[in-house]
Amino acid sequence: SKVLRAAVAFHLAGFSHNDLRPANVTANAQSGQVAIIDTELADQIRTERGEYEVELVRKLGLTEDEALLCVEQA
Repeated sequence: SKVLRAAVAFHLAGFSHNDLRPANVTANAQSGQVAIIDTELADQIRTERGEYEVELVRKLGLTEDEALLCVEQA
């Protein structure tokens, strides 16, 4: 759940990660912080917010409702 929220926050900040997978995400169990690594693989998104929410749905295999719920919680 925190990894997904980190991905949503990353997208809402205007970035699209080109290789989002478990090896590129790190979590600190003690602090609960989640970080997306290999950010050199990220591209700045120059689209409307709704368009990269749709991209997030496609990349992570979420339903639209799941993505909207994650965006609300991010």
